[in-house]
Amino acid sequence: MQTVSANVIDKLSFQAPFLAHDHRGMRFVPHWEISGDAIVKQSFLRVTPDKPHQLGHVWSRTTLDSDDFSVIWKFRISGRQSETFGDFLALSITTAPRYAEGDAYRQKADFTGVMVVVDTNPNDKAGANHFDVSIVYNDGSRADAVQNLEGCIAPLRFHEGRDDFNVLKASRLRIKYTAATRMLEVDMDPRNTGRWRRCATANLAKRGLPAGGWPRTAHVGLVAATTGSSDNHDVLSLRVYDTLDQAAQTDETEGHEEEDDDYMVLVHHMEHELYDVHAALQKTLDQLFQQEAESEQRIAQLESQLSRQVLTRLDSRLQQLETRVRGNVDLAVGERLGSIETVIGTKFEQGVNAQIGRVSAGWRAPFVVLLLVLAGVMFAAYKQYSTLKRAHHMY
Repeated sequence: MQTVSANVIDKLSFQAPFLAHDHRGMRFVPHWEISGDAIVKQSFLRVTPDKPHQLGHVWSRTTLDSDDFSVIWKFRISGRQSETFGDFLALSITTAPRYAEGDAYRQKADFTGVMVVVDTNPNDKAGANHFDVSIVYNDGSRADAVQNLEGCIAPLRFHEGRDDFNVLKASRLRIKYTAATRMLEVDMDPRNTGRWRRCATANLAKRGLPAGGWPRTAHVGLVAATTGSSDNHDVLSLRVYDTLDQAAQTDETEGHEEEDDDYMVLVHHMEHELYDVHAALQKTLDQLFQQEAESEQRIAQLESQLSRQVLTRLDSRLQQLETRVRGNVDLAVGERLGSIETVIGTKFEQGVNAQIGRVSAGWRAPFVVLLLVLAGVMFAAYKQYSTLKRAHHMY
């Protein structure tokens, strides 16, 4: 059995200020598992910050251990955007022992129990069955949870850009479940003024929810998410009771404690504002780091491009110089070879002529002698012929 004080289930209940620290010096909520993007500050439990694509979840380590229960849930959904914001904040009372991501408001859909969802995404309001506050249930036999079973329209979001915004702004929901009738009732106090009105009533007996047993093994969870749009989803207190009337009896005193403590209001205000400043600085640093990385990548690309251009220009210039040098060398070599050829030709011609002169002087004398010999032979032959001719006439 849980420790119960004045019908409050202590291990399932909490409220600011959160003063417990772990061995790392981080704040935590006793008996609860804080995970995802959720973070604990002194004055609030921020399930998601006002940043896109965040998912935070907070899950009780102990079970409800009661057939009937009632809950008063105080929270603040706020953001700096005036038109694009969201996405949702959900209170889950199911038999799931721990958070598991799925398709039913980022939780697994095959649970046994109920969820009360505050959906502030304006893009979802086009549907005919959309509710700002809606009841989601499953009896454990369905693959998909039944969504938008019952609900209501309510102004449960605060615009931080308004001059009248302050950290005392909050909303409250009061949830009551009766095991005997399996009726779930949801009341709301949108501006935390103490004026309650009925939001929705769901007869879960007609929906097949088991008659008994499941609340005793149920855990309490808080889940919030942002998409491209975002908001701060802050939980200021959660009080879980094991009786039906206790929540109604304490509703007037819930939520106004800080108004009488200027110091706590100042701390709450400073935490809220400084968290946004820290988030803005972190965002700026992230952008600077991203720009630095992009600049380094751009510089590397420019260096590579410049290197390629320089190498291309150098190659082109070297080719031009090589062509010019080759042309000049070819011209000079051609001229030099021509000069050498001329000199060699001249000398060769002179040598040939000299040789011819020497050769001419050598064969001219024998030729004259030969002519004289031939002339002598011809003369002797002629004389012999004349002698023979005269001798023939004599006979």
